[in-house]
Amino acid sequence: METASITNGSAISMGNEVTFEEMYRNYFAPLCYFAQKYIDREDAEDVVNNLFLKLWRQKERFKNLQHAQSTLYVATRNSCLDFLKIAKRAEDRHIFVTKDVAQDKNFIEEMIQSEVWGEIYREIHNLPVQCSKVISLSFVEGLKNDQIAKELDISIQTVKNQKSIGLKLLKQKLSKSGFLLLCMYM
Repeated sequence: METASITNGSAISMGNEVTFEEMYRNYFAPLCYFAQKYIDREDAEDVVNNLFLKLWRQKERFKNLQHAQSTLYVATRNSCLDFLKIAKRAEDRHIFVTKDVAQDKNFIEEMIQSEVWGEIYREIHNLPVQCSKVISLSFVEGLKNDQIAKELDISIQTVKNQKSIGLKLLKQKLSKSGFLLLCMYM
């Protein structure tokens, strides 16, 4: 198996299996979140999966990480708009494609917010196993403490303790904007 590491200054080849897997792991969730600005969750996941499949098949190469990131977001947006056009749902969702400054600013803000959510998801998955499960069920799935306790077969107090531990660890690991965004959804 090939070895590769994604660094900001080096070229990125989506034909390299290790690089592809790392890019997929790091960008699937943020791109899905970003795509949900245009289409529903299931369709967003399909669009992002199809985008990665296309990049894999074409063995796409990028100059560096920044080039890859911008291409992924622009391609995701374009794929979503194509999806809406094909499905004839653009009118129902009031999507209007224009080149005005306000939309470009909105696009950049949504891209940044998606990156912050990506940071949150990565750090949640890096928590200790029990904390990760509790935090994911609480903040990602939106379950209440009693529902989490029932699903994981643990006490409500254990859920509260794991949440507390997880939030303390996330506060240490996340950027200030990442932690504030997570707190907004608590």
